[in-house]
Amino acid sequence: MGAGHTVTALYEIAPAGTEIRVPGVDPLKYQEPKGLTSAANTGDAFTLKVRYKEPKEEISRLVSLTVRDERKSFDGAPANFRFATAVAAFGMLLRESPHLGTANYAQVREWARRASQRAAEREEFIQLVQKAEVLGPAKRRIAGRDAN
Repeated sequence: MGAGHTVTALYEIAPAGTEIRVPGVDPLKYQEPKGLTSAANTGDAFTLKVRYKEPKEEISRLVSLTVRDERKSFDGAPANFRFATAVAAFGMLLRESPHLGTANYAQVREWARRASQRAAEREEFIQLVQKAEVLGPAKRRIAGRDAN
């Protein structure tokens, strides 16, 4: 990301004991390959690490932020985050992402309905999700991926 740019990132947190294979990533802080570390009992939800370089510098700098687990439900998250989650899940549905999990069109519509505070924004997005849901089976049939 360059100077002056803004990026929005949504993170999926993997439960303890889940094997994660991402090359080039720092060692896990909260779990070892076969169990939890002492950091797992601190009340932290996760630690976010970001590296950046100042213009004309060769060495990156590390910024690290630890986020505490406040035991809030998804419904307790800020509305903007919940709406962004609906949009991200919609994108994964459209791409038929293998990382989608259990999200579906109905769930995306419900998240958007309950999260957006701007009625016009919410309704336009929900209409888009409904159209994609209707067109999805047709797209799969055309591509030869649906046996029905």
